[in-house]
Amino acid sequence: MLEYPALHSARIFRAGDLCVTEYVLTYDGRPSHTVSIMEFIDGKVARETQYFGDPFQPGPSRAQWVERTP
Repeated sequence: MLEYPALHSARIFRAGDLCVTEYVLTYDGRPSHTVSIMEFIDGKVARETQYFGDPFQPGPSRAQWVERTP
């Protein structure tokens, strides 16, 4: 059976013809933090760029500044 990825939206920002969405995409049980940037022209998506970042453990020098997210 085909399993679709789960989306959990964290934050959406929209100003004029630009929309930025941060969300967690879970695929095959693995979460990937994602940012989507969409540009609109005449109410339609003209361009979309997505960035994906898999979770990782911080190095010892950065661990004190980490904010854990679900």
